[in-house]
Amino acid sequence: MSGINKVILVGRLGKDPEIRTFENNVKKASFTLATSEYFKDKGGNRIEQTEWHNIYCWRNLAENAEKYLNKGKMIYLEGKLRTRSWEDNGSKRYITEIEASTFTILSPKGDDSAAGAVATQVPNQAAAAVSRAGIRARHGRPAILTTFTIPPQSGGTINIIHIETVRAPSLLKQQIMENANPIAEARRYVANAKEIIVKSKLDPETNIYRDKKYVRIAGDTLWKGCLIALDAALGVCEGKGRPRIDKYKDAAGKRDRKLLTYVVTGYDIMHLSMGYDGCKDKRVCESGLEYANRIISRCAMLCPANATCVV
Repeated sequence: MSGINKVILVGRLGKDPEIRTFENNVKKASFTLATSEYFKDKGGNRIEQTEWHNIYCWRNLAENAEKYLNKGKMIYLEGKLRTRSWEDNGSKRYITEIEASTFTILSPKGDDSAAGAVATQVPNQAAAAVSRAGIRARHGRPAILTTFTIPPQSGGTINIIHIETVRAPSLLKQQIMENANPIAEARRYVANAKEIIVKSKLDPETNIYRDKKYVRIAGDTLWKGCLIALDAALGVCEGKGRPRIDKYKDAAGKRDRKLLTYVVTGYDIMHLSMGYDGCKDKRVCESGLEYANRIISRCAMLCPANATCVV
């Protein structure tokens, strides 16, 4: 079986991309990306922990980074870990970087510069690729996002998202079956989420789902399934409303470090990117399904044999 080398990050640029040009006009863009996590210390104080990642990309994706990325811009990024070494005064030194394969710009409302650049420079491609999706904006206010997708000439894709406030449709609701096996119930939620995503109708040319409401419902369904499994494995929820995500992270960190990693990444993808932001990118939805299965499989190893769902 071959290995998997895949990195998913959501964060902000620490500096403008640094561009280098090589033979045959091949470009390389380099920049740093900050990702933040929050936890509580023993005194109950909320602590922010920020990690800095070194990112680089080549060719068409580097050109897009040069045009549309700048310091402080929030992006969703996928890539692979790369390690290189060099000699420094007789000592061998190493550095680990991330080679980006695709990124999505998450532009706040009012930031029209990037979207305007796309519409001006590639009007036919952008117009053909535009799709609309409803999301819940910050502070719970419903919103619409418009996604401009630029089909690449060689490698990588770039999406630019613009947010406007509108009225969004209500979500479908799904009930937890009492006294059910939590792992089986969690997997039922994942199966339902797969069916919901299919209803979103994928655009094969852009790999973007057309219907926003189904992506949101699928994200919420996936995360709810994960919570069912986490409740049974970690015993955090006692049936009086689910606690905040920090409690799940704390409990997972004490019980199983790998589960903690899955919960942190899965929460960002399923709850935030899909359920909250309504991101319609096929890669994001596939990652949500992948991490839901990872969380549930890990919880299955930790669950008591006689565990039942917490309603």
